[in-house]
Parts: sequence; structure tokens; C-alpha cells
Amino acid sequence: KILKYYLNHYMEEMTRKKMKRKRIYNELSKKTGFVKYPNEVIRFLPEKFSSHAALRIFGNKTAILFLSEQLPLGILINNKGIADGYRKYFEALWESAND
Repeated sequence: KILKYYLNHYMEEMTRKKMKRKRIYNELSKKTGFVKYPNEVIRFLPEKFSSHAALRIFGNKTAILFLSEQLPLGILINNKGIADGYRKYFEALWESAND
């Protein structure tokens, strides 16, 4: 019940702050009507990589999210080395994703 409000609130806040974002969705999202917000670039991975897990990296913080309706879970790590490591991981996925 909370998840449908979380993403909208999060994205509206990021848009209000004019923060630039890169997001990776799976191809199925194209068919289900994902929303593209201002100041973001989106790429897509094949549907076989679909997951309820999500990753947010901002500054020295990394948020690892499991967006299940039954049991949503979030872990926030405040560590520059971990954030830098996940940024590299994200960039590798970004380079292999399609526009």
C-alpha cells in the first residue's frame, strides 16, 4: 500500500530539487506505462533481469531497497567506499542497457 505513494513522492521531490538522475528499468516497463520525470535519463535491460530490488546512490549514501508489496525493506549505508563501488556497478549496467 505504501509503495505506490513512495515512488511518486520520491520522484516529485527529486524533480522539485532539479536533481539529475539516471534510471534503469526492465523492458517490461515500456509496456506497463512507466513515467519519465524531468531531469532524468532512462535505459532498459532485458526483462529476464527484472527484480523487486532497487538501488539508489546519492553522495556517500547507498540505499538498497526490496520493493515487495508483502514485505518492503530498505537498507541505508553511509560509506563513501561502498557508494563509489555501487556507482561502478551501476555504470557497468548502464553501459549494457538500451535506450
